Amino acid sequence: MTPEQTDIAEQPARPAKKKARRKVSDKPVPVRGGEFAGLSATDCCADCTEDRCVITTVALCGHPFKASLHNAGPKTKAKIMEARKLIRHQKIDARG
Repeated sequence: MTPEQTDIAEQPARPAKKKARRKVSDKPVPVRGGEFAGLSATDCCADCTEDRCVITTVALCGHPFKASLHNAGPKTKAKIMEARKLIRHQKIDARG
């Protein structure tokens, strides 16, 4: 082997690239009380009844994991997204 070839063979191997961990949002966690009190991944809000859902304000359930409201208005969609975020933070808190 020539000296040039041995220089190439003696170079240290590159360390493996580390994958970046997904960063949890820096936004404040929504308050667990208020209109969504009692909401979980399986249960509706404490104030929901058969006649009125807290999220949709009508007799249709708007729970993010139980219902599918594709044609909901912008205010209802915003409430659904807020409830989904609250449930997501509950799951993160449960994992630790």
